[in-house]
Amino acid sequence: MLTMCDKSLQEVRRTPNLLKQPLGEFIQIVMDKISRELFSLRRELRGRNIKVFDDETLDGIIYHRYSCRGYEDRFSIVREALRSEIGIRLAKYCADILYPSFKEARRPDPGSDS
Repeated sequence: MLTMCDKSLQEVRRTPNLLKQPLGEFIQIVMDKISRELFSLRRELRGRNIKVFDDETLDGIIYHRYSCRGYEDRFSIVREALRSEIGIRLAKYCADILYPSFKEARRPDPGSDS
């Protein structure tokens, strides 16, 4: 996701867009948020003694090896599923930045008097 955002940032900086400055700043804020979460995730994995290694990509499936407490195996992620998850997470990052105090309104229970 950081690579995708960086490519977008470079593209925005190259264009003569009127909103180039605010868009660039927004993308940078998203990148900072992703970096903080990635750092936290890596620290959590390290604390639990879990190591993840890039392995290979075949036929649209990305494979990663992992090691945890002496056990080693690999897991796979289908490229399309990964693409969907990236879209969802980017939307969440953007919403968190644009609407930091927005919380879903709690509906009262149907049986309550409120």
